[in-house]
Amino acid sequence: MKTPVLCSKLKLALLLLILCLTGNVALAQEAMRDSDEFMVHDNGTVTDQRLNLMWSACAAGMTWDAGSCVGEPLRLNWNGARHAARNSTLGGHDNWRLPTIQELRDLVHCSSGRRQGPDNTDGGYRCDGGFASPTIVEDAFPDTPEEMFWSYSPSLFLSFGSMGVFFRSGGSFHRDREDLYLVRWVRDLD
Repeated sequence: MKTPVLCSKLKLALLLLILCLTGNVALAQEAMRDSDEFMVHDNGTVTDQRLNLMWSACAAGMTWDAGSCVGEPLRLNWNGARHAARNSTLGGHDNWRLPTIQELRDLVHCSSGRRQGPDNTDGGYRCDGGFASPTIVEDAFPDTPEEMFWSYSPSLFLSFGSMGVFFRSGGSFHRDREDLYLVRWVRDLD
């Protein structure tokens, strides 16, 4: 009787459908971002011309100084990260927010040109092969710590969790919202 096999396939198909509908599936992405896709501004912001977004060039807590990010980054829990984004006036803008996991994953740059994954927890596509770290376009986002950055997206595996990207490997992970990680803010361009 083939019913158990059919049930397993239906369960897998349903899980993939849920992941796609909630935006938590790692879709095929480019392994490399071109620095020409980003416009760096003198005020510590970066325009992502491909996605029509503006990013903070530095991790929260660091300061933009003539093309470099200096100082110590803030390590915040998820709620603290959301509140800090909403209260930011970086570059004269007051509509900053936490990025979705897809937006944050899109910043990953694998200098090897290769990704592996996704794993069974939707850990995303980590860089593969001999890649440079941090896994981000450093011309646009200088001095990025090789650490985890929060996204707004909830975790499907932790009831009080959200997802983040680890810029040492380029992979994304599920973390408890009380854990302390870094933040890079984003805003939609009008």
